[in-house]
Amino acid sequence: MGALLVRHLIESTLLCLLLGAIAASLQRQRAAVRHALWLIGVSKLLAPTFLLTATGAQLAFLLPATAWISYLAARASALLLALFGNWPSHLFTDAIQNGFHPLLALWLLGSTVMFAGWFIRLGQSRYMLMPAGSEEKEALERARQTFGFTAGIEIGLSRSSNEPSLVGLFRPAITIPQGLRERLSSMEYNAVLLHELAHARRRDNLSSAFVHAVACIFWFHPLLWFAEKRLISELERACDEAVIRCGITPRTYIAALVKVC
Repeated sequence: MGALLVRHLIESTLLCLLLGAIAASLQRQRAAVRHALWLIGVSKLLAPTFLLTATGAQLAFLLPATAWISYLAARASALLLALFGNWPSHLFTDAIQNGFHPLLALWLLGSTVMFAGWFIRLGQSRYMLMPAGSEEKEALERARQTFGFTAGIEIGLSRSSNEPSLVGLFRPAITIPQGLRERLSSMEYNAVLLHELAHARRRDNLSSAFVHAVACIFWFHPLLWFAEKRLISELERACDEAVIRCGITPRTYIAALVKVC
C-alpha cells in the first residue's frame, strides 16, 4: 500500500506540473482555460490511476496519465522506497507492532487542524454579515439584469472584510465592506457587483472549496499550495474578463479596483 501511495503522489505531481506548464504557455487564452487545467491537475490527487484502471478503461481515460508519466512515477517511487522504505521499521518498531504508524498519525493530525481552521473561518464569514440596505439590493438587482444572472443570491455588509467577496458554499452571498458604496460611483459599484456575480455563475465558491479541501488533505505537499494560489489568480482574471464582456469599460473597472484596494 505504501508503494502505491508514493507512486500516486509522484504521478499526480508530475501530471499537475505538466498541466501547470501548459497553462503557463497559454497566456493569450482565456483565464478560464488556464483555471480548468490547474483544476484537473489538482483533481488527479483524489483519483489514483490504479483505482481508475481497476474500474475500467473508460474511467481511466477521464483523468489520463501518459505513459511516460506512469513510467517516471514507477521508477521514482521504487527509488524512494529503496532509500527510505526501511526507515519506519528501524525508527518506530514498537509503534508499528502496536498497529500505530507515527507518520500516518501526523498526516491525520495535520489534516484535522487544517480542516478545523477552515471550517471556523467559513462560519465566521457568514456569521458576521449584516443586512444590506435597499440601495445595495437595488444595485444588485440591476447588476443581475445586466449579467443575466437568474439564480437566487443574497447581499450583505461586512465590517471585518476589506474587499467584496462571495461567501457560502450552497447558499452563496455577496459581501460588501461597509461604506464601500459611498466611495464608488454607480458604474464602479456595478462593476464590483458584476465581478462577484461572475464568481457565483462560475461556481467558484464550490471549486475553490474543493481545491482547498484537497490542500487540507495533502497539507504537506507544497505544489498544492502553489496550485491553489494560481487557481485563485486565474479565477479572478476570468471574472475580470466577464465584467469587461458585460460592457464595463476598462477605465471604469480599473478605477473601481483601485478604490477597493
